Amino acid sequence: MKVIRWVLMPVACIAAWHVAFFIGLLILSGAESLCPADQMESGMCMAPWWNSVEKAIVCFGTGLAGVLVVVAGFFVAPAARGVVAWLALGIGSIVALWMAAAGSAWAEAVSAIAAGLLTAWLLSRSRYAGMPHYCGEAAGLMKNGS
Repeated sequence: MKVIRWVLMPVACIAAWHVAFFIGLLILSGAESLCPADQMESGMCMAPWWNSVEKAIVCFGTGLAGVLVVVAGFFVAPAARGVVAWLALGIGSIVALWMAAAGSAWAEAVSAIAAGLLTAWLLSRSRYAGMPHYCGEAAGLMKNGS
């Protein structure tokens, strides 16, 4: 079971990133629906406030991705969860910086890294950071190696 969880950990982190991406798109779509009809041109909002709102929503989405990726790695890992949280942050930071360099999205990268950093720090200090994730052991149900 441990091997399966280690194999699924990167899958869970990638899935968490996609969840954050789609949540960000949903929020962006909802905000765009608030744009006045006379401010819409070719399906894009041209209101003077839109650029700031759009940037804030995208930064929120990338920050959410940073949080969810670290949390997913932390809770799926069968052991060494604190280390896994920091590892997820490190790999996620490299990806965020690479994406920022490719698309000049530095504010988004900073929000993802900052949110992931806070999450990794909080999780690595939690009582679950070094604990194996076995419900039976946590409940005291497993005795004598059975």
